[in-house]
Amino acid sequence: MIRAVLLSLVLCFMFSKNCDAQFTRGQRIVGASIFTASLNSGESDYSFPAPTAGYHSKTNSAGFNLAPSIAWFITEALAVGGRLNAGYRHERASDDDYTVTFRKRTTNDFTGTLGFFARNYFGKAGGFIPFAQVNVDGGISNEKIEGFNYTTTYKETYTGKSSGDFTFTASLSVGVTRMISDQIGLDLFAGYAYTHQKNKFKTTSLRDVGFDGTTDETVISEPETKFSNHGLQLGVGLQIFLARK
Repeated sequence: MIRAVLLSLVLCFMFSKNCDAQFTRGQRIVGASIFTASLNSGESDYSFPAPTAGYHSKTNSAGFNLAPSIAWFITEALAVGGRLNAGYRHERASDDDYTVTFRKRTTNDFTGTLGFFARNYFGKAGGFIPFAQVNVDGGISNEKIEGFNYTTTYKETYTGKSSGDFTFTASLSVGVTRMISDQIGLDLFAGYAYTHQKNKFKTTSLRDVGFDGTTDETVISEPETKFSNHGLQLGVGLQIFLARK
């Protein structure tokens, strides 16, 4: 389904007829980043000097963001406005000794932010109009985790969730708007994003010593975490340029 949507957008982007944009002060842009997605998969092999055994590690993650926005042109090239941003990320990580999985973790993360952005167009003629955009977003997030861990003496299962989360993102992107009519344009963009997140977890671990199916120990921990990330973004957007009233 996602591939079909992307293919349709690319074909529309490439083969639609040329239309000229006419930007004026006070004109509004209503739009959205309709597809900013990430998909990652990685595997690692760890080996140690004998008699310590090695193991295999695997991580898969996928996520997407949707960001509706509204802005006003304050000059014939520069538009400023605000946006909402809703995101979701799912991650699975596991370790195995090449035969049996002895450690596994699943993470689900939801994010909601409010933000400010400024977009500057370089030209307003022709079917392809380049732009640069700066975004600053801040808001809340919520994360849930669950997993298990086997050792030689016990099995441990755990669940956890975060509270009081804060997330901040600043990004810079460059792209091009393909005008497919006098008022509608499709964006293709790429950029850099810095994200900082702070949260507090409450994790409950149930430990079965001896593998007899009963809980021998219950451990509750409440660590605080801070996370910073630098990354690249690719996305597709839709913009509607409304005539000034």
